[in-house]
Amino acid sequence: PFPIPPFPFPSLYQTNLHIIMTRAARSGRTLATTVRQAGFAGRCATPGDPREQSRETHRTAPRRAADHGSRRDVFFLMSFSKIDEAYTALGEGASQKALEEYRESHGLNDPFFVRYGSFLWNFFTKGDLGSYGANRAPVSDRVAEAFPVTLQLTFLGLLIAVVISVFFGVVAALYRDRWPDKAIRVFSIAAIATPSFWLGVLLILAFAINSPIFDVSGELVPFSEDPGAWLNRMLLPAFALGVPVAGSLTRVIRTAVVEELDKDYVRTAIGAGIPKRVVVSRNVLRNALITPITVLGLRIGYLMGGAVVIEIIFNLNGMG
Repeated sequence: PFPIPPFPFPSLYQTNLHIIMTRAARSGRTLATTVRQAGFAGRCATPGDPREQSRETHRTAPRRAADHGSRRDVFFLMSFSKIDEAYTALGEGASQKALEEYRESHGLNDPFFVRYGSFLWNFFTKGDLGSYGANRAPVSDRVAEAFPVTLQLTFLGLLIAVVISVFFGVVAALYRDRWPDKAIRVFSIAAIATPSFWLGVLLILAFAINSPIFDVSGELVPFSEDPGAWLNRMLLPAFALGVPVAGSLTRVIRTAVVEELDKDYVRTAIGAGIPKRVVVSRNVLRNALITPITVLGLRIGYLMGGAVVIEIIFNLNGMG
């Protein structure tokens, strides 16, 4: 009663759907009955279905719990800080009475759970992250100003890591167990063992002090105003951030490409007279980069954390 569409290159979902439709056509039962009997009823729920909403809740609950846990941990650790916020805001010349009035007016004398509850209430009802400094500037404004700089540094470092790792990983796989592969292996191990902050100090000594080629101080010019000045200011910190990631990612790409080169379809294509560079660029890389892309997604968090330290070394006005 309904057509069975052909799937010459089926995905997993299309294959399951094709099997269900074929069973329904052969047995004469309705498609819904066949779906339930095949055990796909839960997977075929519509977005408005309560089952789909329940699964969405289960998927997002760990992320929400992790966000709340990180906020709680940061607030808890900062409560043990020896820095007196009243003294920082009012300065050295403030009297003891002024300091006590400041602490009382801003709730600094309240118990921890009272302060934390007040912070959560302001955060969820007003989106208020608090204030800082003597002029009580909003933290949200500071984050909105600094976070884009951290994102730019992170993704430039990510781009450098991808370019280096793809080039070296493919070359090492094509020249397996020969001198290029061994030289790239040494580079990968050295890059993995090199801390980003130490590499950043070496880059400052080499390219900013001994040979003043790059700028490592001053305000960051927006990319839209002067791309050259922006790149001159961001290239060294991004390189220091991306090299350790490039070392580990090179080994992953090299292993994935080697496994793909050993498959039958590669030998058949090369034996049929197709140039090896065409097979590698059009087929091998497309299939071999699935695992490296997954690993790269896990490295983004490392880059974000390392960017905070690199910003301090290179005097960038970011989250660091």
